[in-house]
Amino acid sequence: MLHTTVIQQPQPNDIVGSRIQVGGLATGFEATIRARVRDGNGQELVSMFCMCGGGAGEIGQFHLELDLPARPETPNGFVEVFEDNAAYPDEGPYDGPAAEINKSIVPVVFGSHLVESYTGYRFHVVVEGDTLSGIAAAEYGDGDRWPAIYEANRNQIGDPNLIFHGQWLRIPHHVGAATATVDVYFVNVPNFIRGTEPYVEAVSRSVPAAAPAGGALQTLFAGPTAAEQAAGLALEPSGATGFTGLSISAGIARVALVGGCDSRGSTMSVANLITPTLKQFPTVDHVKIYSPDGETDSPEGPGDSIPACLNP
Repeated sequence: MLHTTVIQQPQPNDIVGSRIQVGGLATGFEATIRARVRDGNGQELVSMFCMCGGGAGEIGQFHLELDLPARPETPNGFVEVFEDNAAYPDEGPYDGPAAEINKSIVPVVFGSHLVESYTGYRFHVVVEGDTLSGIAAAEYGDGDRWPAIYEANRNQIGDPNLIFHGQWLRIPHHVGAATATVDVYFVNVPNFIRGTEPYVEAVSRSVPAAAPAGGALQTLFAGPTAAEQAAGLALEPSGATGFTGLSISAGIARVALVGGCDSRGSTMSVANLITPTLKQFPTVDHVKIYSPDGETDSPEGPGDSIPACLNP
């Protein structure tokens, strides 16, 4: 039998805010339909009916806005839409409760459970060496907030200790989340080919203020935007897919590459991008970059250092 109630918004596993937009196609007696939101325990949080679907057998569009009364007790829940026949329980033969006919159910994630005053999310592309706690430390300044990222991505993460290179994770954020504007350096390819300095060029990025250095390196490995690429900027990763173990102490920033390390004989390597990106911060005087195997030329004392695999 054709299902006459279709929820088009939200989509399954969408992260929804405190005001949930519900829309789709439906029909009902006198065009009356009802939408309901339940938490993961089955508790009704809010419901609303409207005479906004099709009537007399026609299927029509509907749109409702449901405001959650408080922070849900569970991170996940459900949006339900059905024909509201409560006023007409004897109208025709129906399967199931007369008041809930042709019900559609969509699972959702409550952003307001994950972060206070949730407003939306941004993506983080997983690179080798990433962990949920490391991403949380970079995004929120607190690695212990990793469960918020886990719950936001339960549709693709089974074990929180197992995330994979290339996954696009949703990172929920909120009103008032402080950000900082930082510089991220990319290769100016036309200049490098011509032998005309500067060989690297800074672009601005917005990163979490709680962890600006880690945020800067994350946006570095995300690469230039399409517009920046069109202007001749490029990421030279030197075989690396990301970084791990960033620490800053006594004026020295230490960071290890993950995924690979190979300059391929070039004088331009990822070190030429990481070093100025980190040295913009007043707490960083020197940068020591380690290979995935933990090697760097000068691990002790002042001065910059790169691993042998980044030498020309």
